[in-house]
Amino acid sequence: MASSGYLYSLVAEDGAWQAFVSKAKLSRERAVALHKALRELTALLAIADRGRLQKGLKGREKFLKVFPRLKAELVEHISQLHALADHAEKLHRGCTISNVVADSFSAASDILSLLGLFLAPVTAEG
Repeated sequence: MASSGYLYSLVAEDGAWQAFVSKAKLSRERAVALHKALRELTALLAIADRGRLQKGLKGREKFLKVFPRLKAELVEHISQLHALADHAEKLHRGCTISNVVADSFSAASDILSLLGLFLAPVTAEG
């Protein structure tokens, strides 16, 4: 069975639909009927997905109402994860800056080394 994402792209993208119709060698009437049926199917799948999502959210809310202490612990853990993510982002930014500075100094050092090699014969003569 095809996934809803594939069906949606088949209905929404003209190129995908034209490729499908030509590969399947469908008549114009059959292609129009199939396209209409696929549009209806994707609409029904979207409604079903929304219903499942709302049902899952209601179950989660009910669970958290029954276990308020667990909810408080989860909120605390989530805030700790946010703090860790912020710290990791700052650390990454600092490492990136250090890496750029180190690369710049390395390039400058390479240029000065080459300059020294070119100037060595000139300074040796004097």
